[in-house]
Amino acid sequence: KAGNLKYKVLEKFPVSDFLPDGASLIEVELITGRHHQIRCQFAHLKHPLLGDRKYSGKKVYSLFERPALHANFLSFPHPTKDERIEIKCEHPGNLQKLIDSLKKRKGRSSK
Repeated sequence: KAGNLKYKVLEKFPVSDFLPDGASLIEVELITGRHHQIRCQFAHLKHPLLGDRKYSGKKVYSLFERPALHANFLSFPHPTKDERIEIKCEHPGNLQKLIDSLKKRKGRSSK
C-alpha cells in the first residue's frame, strides 16, 4: 500500500565537504502510517535521512549513528475515552547536537 505524507522545509543547509549533497531540516505530517514510510519516501525522492544505513544508498549514514528522525509531536484517539492524546517531546540530545552543528557550519559558509 502507498504511504501519504505532507512535509515542510524548515531550514536548508548548503553543500559542503561535510555534506556533499547539502541537507534540510523538515517537518513531516503522516497522513497514513506505513512501516519506514518517511525513510522510504525521502530516499525515493533522492533525499535520504542522515544516518539511514538501510535506505540512503550513500555514505550519509556516517554523519550520524542512526536515522536522524524524531517524533516531536504525536496525536491519537484515546482507546476507551472520547478524547485525543497529544504528546510533545523535544529533540534528543544527539539530534539537537547535529542540528546545532549544521546551523553553525551554515553560519560559517554564508560569510
